[in-house]
Parts: sequence; C-alpha cells; structure tokens
Amino acid sequence: MSAQIYAPMTGGLETNIDTGDPVQVGAIARQAREEERRNRRLERHLALVEDLAGGGGSVVRAIAQKLVLRIEHLVANDEQAAAYLTLLKDLQQELRVGERIVADEVEDLFERP
Repeated sequence: MSAQIYAPMTGGLETNIDTGDPVQVGAIARQAREEERRNRRLERHLALVEDLAGGGGSVVRAIAQKLVLRIEHLVANDEQAAAYLTLLKDLQQELRVGERIVADEVEDLFERP
C-alpha cells in the first residue's frame, strides 16, 4: 500500500470555529449593530436638543415662564422700572392719539373736493 499525505485545506473562507459562519458575516453583523446603536443615540440626542433648545421645547417654555414671573416681580418692586413702565404706557397712549389724529387728517384730505 502506498502512503497518502494529507495537507490542510487552503483558499477557503475563514470561519468562526464556534458558529461555523464565515468571519466576514460576524464582522458585518457587528458593524450593523454598532451603526444601529449609533443611530439610536443620535435620535435621542436630537430629541433632547429639541426639548432643550427648540422653539416649542417644554424645557424652554418652562424656563421662559419662570423668567417672565421673575422679571414681573423685580419690576414691580423697582421704583425706577415702574417709572419706565409708566412712561412707556403714557407714550403708547400718545401714539394711539397720534394715530387717530393722522387717520382723521387723511380722511379729511380725501373728503375735500
């Protein structure tokens, strides 16, 4: 009988010894899972940014409401700020009167023959 020599196989796909799957399949699946995790983190991040900084974000609205209340409190207890508010209200009244006068004058201009 003649002796046969067996050589290891070469040229095939590298396989995972535990699963029998090609190593490339595991690497591709791992990369897909990592990308999916990254996308979920990015979505959560964007949602948080929208809540914090977005125009309709609940956090921004809550802070703005508290800030308005604080400013109203400070202005109510500050004589100088109260004087400025009174001045602005007076000017607003005068401007309304001025608007009416201008409107009356314009009407008179168009009614004249």
